[in-house]
Amino acid sequence: MNPWNHLKRSLQSERGSWVITAVVLTTASAGMSFMSAFAAGKNAKNQTQAVADQAKRNADLKARSTVRLAATQRMSFLQSGISLTGENDTAQAVQDETYKYGMEDISQIGKNAVQTNANIMAKARSEELQSISSGIMTLAGGAGKLNTGGV
Repeated sequence: MNPWNHLKRSLQSERGSWVITAVVLTTASAGMSFMSAFAAGKNAKNQTQAVADQAKRNADLKARSTVRLAATQRMSFLQSGISLTGENDTAQAVQDETYKYGMEDISQIGKNAVQTNANIMAKARSEELQSISSGIMTLAGGAGKLNTGGV
């Protein structure tokens, strides 16, 4: 057997195994990028649920504290001999302001949660797109190497 033919066959055989290895590694790398995209989306959903749950708890606590404050004010007015209704509506005005500010705080808690969730989802979409793009580029780069004989 001609030594050059033997070397040529040997290289072709090795190239074939390198091609298979390159395809497997490229596919695995791209798959990891795609899985990363999936994980980013799932993580974002979990985070937004946690933010929503915390906002609900905070709003409930603020509502309870507002009602307690209004009750304390009512008792203080009554113990001081100030009528809650009548000529002087100061007591009622204070109560109205207490509820007004409590409702504004609760509304702000909700707005903050919505904005936080929007930020979380925007970041997740960006991470998903980056991961998917990375996976596509990995596949395209691997295919390009195989087509040009770079492996």
